[in-house]
Amino acid sequence: MLDLSEITHLHIELSSHCNARCPQCPRNFNGWNHPIMPANNPKHFDLTKLTEIAKQFKNCEILFNGNHGDPMMHPDVVECASLFNNVSIGTNGSIGTLNSYMQLAQQGVEMIFSIDGLEDTNHIYRQDVIWRNIMKCLLVVAAMLPGNLLYLDIM
Repeated sequence: MLDLSEITHLHIELSSHCNARCPQCPRNFNGWNHPIMPANNPKHFDLTKLTEIAKQFKNCEILFNGNHGDPMMHPDVVECASLFNNVSIGTNGSIGTLNSYMQLAQQGVEMIFSIDGLEDTNHIYRQDVIWRNIMKCLLVVAAMLPGNLLYLDIM
């Protein structure tokens, strides 16, 4: 039987909302509406449920990832991150307010920017992602976080 105290890491999908139209994403696989994760019915993780999870797993390493949506699309992403002691967020970096990025940096949240190429090529895969927004958010986080809490995942 699983002993919950042995769990050290949780991967949580905060949102199935996303501003990008990546062709291999399960939300938009090759431009088609995926039956398991329909793009026309996105959801955010319920904050009340997340608060209950945090009571049990507050000290786990938490990854709010963007496999099925971008966590920065969650309207309460800052509050969600504050529920845990050790949080990483994976994002395409072009969505969310600068204030949210600043607050997350102040909380010591590790930020992982997933970027596919440079300004002239990122949009090929990360469709509808705006490069100048990525750079604005990235520069805010880079100025506030120690170097070991900022990762660029450039493909």
